[in-house]
Amino acid sequence: MYLWLNIYSINMKSRLLLAFSLLFCLWVRPGKAQLLWEISGKGLAQPSYLYGTMHVADPRVLAMNDSAWRAFNRSQVLAGELVFDQSMMFQMMNQLFVPRDSTLDVLLTPEQYKVVKTKLEERMGMLASFADRMKPLFISVFLSEQTKPDPNEPGSGLPGLGGGGREPLDLHLQTLAKQREMEVVGLETMEEQMEAFNSIPLKTQAQMLYEQVVSDTPEQNGPSELERMVQLYQRQEIDSLFNLTSQAFSGPMGQKLLVERNQNMADRMEKLMATKRVFTGVGAAHLPGPVGIIALLRQRGYTVRPLTKPASQK
Repeated sequence: MYLWLNIYSINMKSRLLLAFSLLFCLWVRPGKAQLLWEISGKGLAQPSYLYGTMHVADPRVLAMNDSAWRAFNRSQVLAGELVFDQSMMFQMMNQLFVPRDSTLDVLLTPEQYKVVKTKLEERMGMLASFADRMKPLFISVFLSEQTKPDPNEPGSGLPGLGGGGREPLDLHLQTLAKQREMEVVGLETMEEQMEAFNSIPLKTQAQMLYEQVVSDTPEQNGPSELERMVQLYQRQEIDSLFNLTSQAFSGPMGQKLLVERNQNMADRMEKLMATKRVFTGVGAAHLPGPVGIIALLRQRGYTVRPLTKPASQK
């Protein structure tokens, strides 16, 4: 179970916390529903690339189109939100648990707790007993990664492998980059990302977790919100995703989760792009909008253009 995922919300009735899911709090003009962008100008010796990711292990998300793979293969550096290694996991473990007076059974009503606990026992088995003391954010991450596990596949049900032994897209790209001897860098530190996520009160995290579980029950009509997100992401329909999430983050939480992080990542991208061809892969909601990475780079004098139109996946 990793922490590099982001968060998305539908509305006040149905706020879903699917962290390593996708921050789709964005402002998008129709026709600009793109995942892959080329960055040039301002004296760059070679273009770099910006790609919107979704922090899940769904095969449809992993299947980037040919243009994205070409950009990845041409690059010298892969930049992600975090570098996923053993040291990061140790740092994350220090942030995993809540105080004893803020356990899941305290944060939820008895009825809500029963619903969540049943789902955790179904997904986690004996490990569900540890979930009471985990931050609800981390539990949401686990559930979002464990979407349709296949017990016949290696690693099925293991945290961080997305069920069936698959890696979430961000980690998958880093694995490939290391195999190809590309430089792999993080645009954020674990401390910075944890500070942003900790701006969400535990009570709010718990409520989001409960609503995530409820939305994913078989009794609900139609696909889950995560499934709808994956389908729209696969078609690169970011404008439609915006329609689902236009009421997301505002106020101090939005400032921490989007504005400040976007500024930090744009700053660090600039330094990398000055000397090398960089493929940056970050949660798709960090790209668009008046305070998104695309706008920030354009304000600084770069040319940022969509490299492809939505295309069928490989």
